[in-house]
Amino acid sequence: MLPGNRQVTHLYPNGAVNPSVITITVDVYDEDAQPHLAAGTRSLIVNDVTPTVSLSGNESTLEGSLYTLTLGDVVDPSTTDAITAYVVNWGDGDSDTFNTSSLTEATHTYADGPGSHTITVDLVDNDGTRGPPVDIDVSVDNVAPTVVISGDAVVVEGDLYTLNLDPVDDPGDDTIQRYIVDWGDGRSNSFNTSSLLQATHTYTSGPSNPTITVDLVNEDGTHAAASLSLPEIQDVSPVVALSGALSVNEGNLYTLNFGPVFDPGDELVIRYVVNWGDGGSNTFNTSNLEEATHTYNDGVTNPVITVDLENVDGLHTGAGSLTGLEVINVAPTIALGGNSDVDEGSLYVLTLGVVTDPGNDTVEEFVVHWGDTSSDTYLIGDLPGNPNDRQVTHAYADGADFPTISVDVKDEDGTHEGSGSLALTVNDVSPMIALSGNISANEGSLYTLNLGQVTDPGTDGVIEYIVHWGDGTAAQSLSNGGPVTHTYADGISYPTITVDLRDEDGTHSGAGVLLLAVNNVVPSIVLIGDTSANEGSLYTLSMGQITDPGDDTVTSIVVHWGDGRTSNTVPGGSATHVYSYDFVNANTPTTITVDLGDEDGTHLERGTKLITVVNVTPPFVTEFDLDDDNRSPGGLALTLSPFNLWVVDERDDEVYVYSPTTGALIRKFELTANADSKGITVDANGFWVLDEDEKNSYAL
Repeated sequence: MLPGNRQVTHLYPNGAVNPSVITITVDVYDEDAQPHLAAGTRSLIVNDVTPTVSLSGNESTLEGSLYTLTLGDVVDPSTTDAITAYVVNWGDGDSDTFNTSSLTEATHTYADGPGSHTITVDLVDNDGTRGPPVDIDVSVDNVAPTVVISGDAVVVEGDLYTLNLDPVDDPGDDTIQRYIVDWGDGRSNSFNTSSLLQATHTYTSGPSNPTITVDLVNEDGTHAAASLSLPEIQDVSPVVALSGALSVNEGNLYTLNFGPVFDPGDELVIRYVVNWGDGGSNTFNTSNLEEATHTYNDGVTNPVITVDLENVDGLHTGAGSLTGLEVINVAPTIALGGNSDVDEGSLYVLTLGVVTDPGNDTVEEFVVHWGDTSSDTYLIGDLPGNPNDRQVTHAYADGADFPTISVDVKDEDGTHEGSGSLALTVNDVSPMIALSGNISANEGSLYTLNLGQVTDPGTDGVIEYIVHWGDGTAAQSLSNGGPVTHTYADGISYPTITVDLRDEDGTHSGAGVLLLAVNNVVPSIVLIGDTSANEGSLYTLSMGQITDPGDDTVTSIVVHWGDGRTSNTVPGGSATHVYSYDFVNANTPTTITVDLGDEDGTHLERGTKLITVVNVTPPFVTEFDLDDDNRSPGGLALTLSPFNLWVVDERDDEVYVYSPTTGALIRKFELTANADSKGITVDANGFWVLDEDEKNSYAL
């Protein structure tokens, strides 16, 4: 019975892949009981329904890893179709065919990622391979390549470190293009290669614990492929080469030279500490030190110099050392003070002055060698503390000598000979002799000199006495002292008597001195002549023998006639004189005196003669007129015994001289213009008129 909606269904069991038209016919049965065949028709195409299968699996997988695809039951409305094969297309170009009527799972390894793939499954039945296939999407993730790295367990800064690399492990189908090794100390190396077995590196700083990482670069990018944590890199202490002289005097500046600092690390030195080996040290805050200086206070020592270097890793002791250095003890010196010379027998004062010692030594005693084979030792404690007051004395027995004083200084290092020296002259002190005798003597008389006691501070003996009488005579040599005589030939003189003494040191001039006055003894003369003379007559006096104990020569004689007039003569000669008629002492005794002149001077009245001048009547004197030339007289009238009266008339720049007896003109003198000749003088030889203007004199 038909339903109310008159719909009927039919299940076609199979369709065709290439369907054709089929005709549905409806036979109708009615009451006629006869079918009405093909009462109705309908053309129908029965399509083949593609079988389906459910797929399941992870949404993602790693390249190189096995991916599992799960397949469910095949759904196919056909009852006549049978599955004969499964074709799995993995989406990466690979496919797998499973000739089976039932497949629950399939596996596949994706060779490379990243990528997204659609997996499709084709079902093959008796209708053929049916599609469209069922699909599922899967994401294939890239797997980073890895590499195993290894190396030494001990790492020393500055040494070459070797990193070993195993072959790269990469499940993907990738090609390594570059290795990047990060050494963990801020430095890295890049190797453009597809295979690397070793890489080397020098760690320049320690201590540290670096981690080495290796990145691998392929077409998928850069991948952190490996890491290796290293043990602590052993820090290597820096070292420095030291050089310098192998010896230095104590107190002198020693120079230490520094070479470049060697440090396998890259740490910069920030401080040098120099230990000088004598307890002293210096610190230099610098990165580069070329030299350092130090003064060693005392020797003999053998210090070892060490240098510590400080950098960011700390202080590295003993980074450098210098051995074999000898600090040489320097002998002290002493300043000696004192005069450069001293007289024999006198006390010499030596000042033991400032001791100079570059070392830190203490003076214990001084040994003074005086240079005359004697020496003295003085303890420092027995002397004043002030060097200026540190004086010692010594007497040199004999000179002349030239000793060198030397002083040895003793301290804890020993006795230092010749620490000071001073050149000295010991003067020979001339001996002295005491001289005595009169302080004056007459010429020609015997003088006695006493050679008295000899005084000599030295140890010398007199060999010879040499007397210089001071009058130019030869010196007198004597072997002994006592009285000695001499006659001085002439005076007045003031000789200095000197006595030289000769001893083993030589001749000492002027060892004794005595000042003497030799008196001149005046000469005398014998006068020869008459005992009387008439006025107006010529009287002659002869010069007789002259007596003088001195070695003098009379060269001039002046006769004083007793009437106020004089005459000159010479030894052995004579002098004449006319006493005027008006001689006041006529008929009474008159004394004629004679002065003698020699090199010692004029000796008055060294001869006398007593005579009587007899009064005589003078002759007649003619008178004359001074005015006979009718001019004003301008003359002078003089009484000039024994020439009687002279008249001088001066006029017209001329001088006229007239005879006093006859009045006749004796002589006329021409004078220069405007001259005023008034000079007139008289001597024993006559009358003189002097021309003052011309400085001439004229004798009548």
